[in-house]
Order: sequence, then structure tokens, then C-alpha cells
Amino acid sequence: MTADEMKKMPLEKLELFLGATDIVSEFMTPDIKSKEKYRTRLIEDIKGFKCQGIDNINIKKNNGGNCRRYVKKSFINTILRRKEYVSKIRIANIKKPSFMEQLRVAIHEVQHGDTNRYYSQDSNGITYIGLKKIKEVNNKWETKGTELNEAMNEMYNLLSFEKRFPETFENNTDTEKLLYGYNRPRFIAGSASNEGTSSIRTWPFLKLLLVASDNAPKTKYKNLSDYESFIDKTVTLNGISLFKNDLLRAGKYGEQAINFNEQFDSFCGENAWDTFLTVTDSMFKCIKKEHRAKTIDLTYVINTIDKYKNAKIEYMFNRGLWGITDVAEYEARYDTLRSQIVRDWNITTTEHKKSK
Repeated sequence: MTADEMKKMPLEKLELFLGATDIVSEFMTPDIKSKEKYRTRLIEDIKGFKCQGIDNINIKKNNGGNCRRYVKKSFINTILRRKEYVSKIRIANIKKPSFMEQLRVAIHEVQHGDTNRYYSQDSNGITYIGLKKIKEVNNKWETKGTELNEAMNEMYNLLSFEKRFPETFENNTDTEKLLYGYNRPRFIAGSASNEGTSSIRTWPFLKLLLVASDNAPKTKYKNLSDYESFIDKTVTLNGISLFKNDLLRAGKYGEQAINFNEQFDSFCGENAWDTFLTVTDSMFKCIKKEHRAKTIDLTYVINTIDKYKNAKIEYMFNRGLWGITDVAEYEARYDTLRSQIVRDWNITTTEHKKSK
């Protein structure tokens, strides 16, 4: 979007757009200097930002919006036969009383627009956009992982929202709780709706996988370097540098999503990640619509994450990256969250083994 286009925006829409792009850029960069450069590029790659109630548009969703990815048309791209993408965002219910609630919706969609910029394609022609996998099959687009990707995007949304406005939360003001705690965040009256988005209902399962994807269970985020953006923070284990959480990065960067896909399959079996995405697509839709899901899907998801967790312990321990105390901390956090999920969702599973 150009400066002239932004000047033509009504003030209330401009405030949302500038606020959302500023907060997302702050979340994705470590300092003010890099944030401004990041924000400039992000704004350039968002070619549309429309709001119901200001612009003459209709949006089917009553509590959010959508972000679409389009091929960027330019003379150079046509000559070079290359594809670049831009995003167009539509925000619903601009006239709600709470500006903070509208800002939260805008941040969610701008996070999607930001993730669109990091798409990657593997050797099989599959495009990874965050945790979504897209492939053309018989002239039709086949997509997997939409629902898990939505849940992760809402996690980015609230992590970035909490970083800027920590005083708006009555609970879960700690990063570790937002990422790994079972309880949902709660806002103080008047700041934002405690209904949130429907994706938050699926968070317990996303969080269990996030716990399983943590490479440094004894290290808290607040103790990591300030010279790295939140999802790019690294840890050093036995002289080897690793990212703090593999899944947290896979939800943003397509290349990392390809790597996570490969690791998941190596831990859980051939095509395990595809099956997991397919099941969570169906299961999360049910949870968002009916607040419940099929028993067979719930059991499958828990058992699969258990399998990933157990394989990860063996992998990290056998390579000398974790010791006994690392394994103990990892399993304690995992067991705490898992037991709450199994209890509240009435899931019957086989007892997951203790690896060490």
C-alpha cells in the first residue's frame, strides 16, 4: 500500500491499519530500527485493507475477517515469469464499541498477511504458507492444515497483543502461560471481548504440540537474548544452536514448515503430518462450531502428539542435547497439560510411556 493510498483512508480505519502493522512488525523484529524497515515492507505487501461499516463490503464472518493472497501484477514479474504475492484484508464489525477488540481482529489478519510473505515450495510442488499445505490436484487446489494454522495465527495475535498491552490481561500475562498454559487469556472489562475468536477453543491441542516442540524446556523466554525476535529466539545445547520452539517458527516460515513436516514424519511415520493436519482440520471445525469433537479424532490427536513427544525425547537424549533433568522438566510440563486435556475432553487413551 502506498502513502497516498493510506492518506485517503478514513481516520478510524487508518488507526487500525497502522496500529496492526506496527504491532506485528514489533513482534517479528528485535529492535526499533529493524522494526521500521520491516513495517515498510509489510505495508507494501498489503494491497487492500477494507472494513465493514466504513467500506461498502459484506463479510460473512460476524466476529473477524479474512486475508487473501493474490499474485502481484507488474511488468517486471510478467517479463521474468515470476510470481510475487500480496495480501488483501477485510475486517468485519468495524463499528463495535471497543477499539481494542477491533485492533485485535486487525492484528490477526495482518499476521496472516505477514505469514503469506514467507511461503515456500518443496520439491513436490507443495506450497507451505504457515502450517497450511497447498497443492494443485486435477486443476483443483487441495489444502491441508487450515485449522491448525488458524489456531497458530491466533497465538501470534495474542502474543503480540500481550507484548504491547500487557495491562489488558487479567490473567496469562506471562509468555509461558500464553504458550503452554491450559487456561484461556481473560481481558479486563472494556478492553477486548473475552469471547475471542473461535480458534482459541482449539488451543489446548495446539499448545500440547507446542510443548512437545520446545527444544529447551528448562529455559524461559524472558531469559533469552533480546537481540532476536520472539519466534526466532535460539538456545545453545551442548554447543549446538537450535531454535527455542520448532513449531512456533513453522507456523510463520514456509521453509521451516517443510523441515517440521519432515521431522514429524521421521518421528511418527510416513505421511504422519499430512494425516495429522487432515484430522485436525475436521476436529477443529467441529470444536469451533459445536464445542465438541469425535472421540476417535480426539484420541488420534493425543496419541499422535504422544508419539512425537516420546520420539523427540529419544532424539534429544541420544544426541547429548538433553540430560535427565531436561527430560524431567519436559515431561512434567507435557504431563500437566495433557492430563487437563484428557480430563476436560473425556478422552480415553493408552498411557503414554515415560521415556527416561
